[in-house]
Amino acid sequence: MTDQEYKELLLELASRYRIIDELAFHYYKHSQRIEDLRRDVKKLSSICRRVRVIRNRVIREQVEIEDLYRVLRKEYKAPTNSILEALRELGILRALDETPEVLYGLRESVIPKEDLELLLWCSFHNSDENPKAGIGRLISAARGLARTSHKPSKILQEAASTIPKKLDDIKAEYKDAQPPKKRKILNGIGNILMGFATGGGNILLAGGTIAAPNPATGYLVIGSAAVAIGAVFKGLGDLRGE
Repeated sequence: MTDQEYKELLLELASRYRIIDELAFHYYKHSQRIEDLRRDVKKLSSICRRVRVIRNRVIREQVEIEDLYRVLRKEYKAPTNSILEALRELGILRALDETPEVLYGLRESVIPKEDLELLLWCSFHNSDENPKAGIGRLISAARGLARTSHKPSKILQEAASTIPKKLDDIKAEYKDAQPPKKRKILNGIGNILMGFATGGGNILLAGGTIAAPNPATGYLVIGSAAVAIGAVFKGLGDLRGE
């Protein structure tokens, strides 16, 4: 599929699922919801950056990791569930569930610049590595998901519940792990946080078109959501040690 064919697919889906119209109906009639979403994205992005800092000094992190567990236990569930509900409510998850070609054909050219900046801000690349290589891995993860029988909506539901339900298990596994394994666990948590933050961020980005609704801008929302789901899928794999 060429870049133009892929963009046309996203445009057709944005029009079919009325992404921008749904956003206007559900969110901009109730401005507090968009403010709540902005707060949730900021909160998850902040936690994500904290995870990355701990990962990069994993040998000396014991006090910081205990603080991270407290933050995750207190602040993870509400914003991830809020963003999951928004993606479902606006028809974005349905579009991705019913059209695996979006994930299979994902490419950087359809990811909005603002989302790329957020992904780079949160990304878990090595210090000597080009940060965009991390985005390439998220795109590969999204394509890998498309080759399975898993639905994107189910992946997000699993991720929203995994950390709250398994935090004690994650904590015990982390305590006894060697540094490479610790980094893998932190990568998993970070990628899940990054995916949800990006999923919420792309809704905020699309919100800028509400004053003059244009279905064409919805294609950016779908493309961005696809890479967000790739990040979450990769994070779950990291936590399973894959």
